[in-house]
Amino acid sequence: SSEVCSSDLPKVVFKSKFIDLAINQERIFASRMDLMNRVLQVVCEIGAMTPARILGRMRDGDTIMMRHLYCYVLRKQFNFTFNEIAKKMGRDHSTIIHACNAFEDWLMFNKSAKAIYQNLLNQLNIENNECK
Repeated sequence: SSEVCSSDLPKVVFKSKFIDLAINQERIFASRMDLMNRVLQVVCEIGAMTPARILGRMRDGDTIMMRHLYCYVLRKQFNFTFNEIAKKMGRDHSTIIHACNAFEDWLMFNKSAKAIYQNLLNQLNIENNECK
């Protein structure tokens, strides 16, 4: 019989640097998303809040401080771009710039903000090398 077995057919393998690049970026993206979610989890534990509250639109003082802390840590400790953070938060990048600047001001003058920030760094096992 002249039937051709499927295992006899040559296997076509598409090899492209673009495919490899896309796969690698996806892995990096996945791990960075995991990192964002881990930071969010710790912020929620410290602030005794839900992720929905941090990412949502509530504007009470405690929520705002924890939301700004989340943005600040992602930016300062993990070098996320303003746009990456904004996408996660469902906000505009300029809102994230404001949040980071506001939290930086709080760190200078607010002992509670300093303590919360230090607690978060400890929970994430990050050394705080900034001047005190």
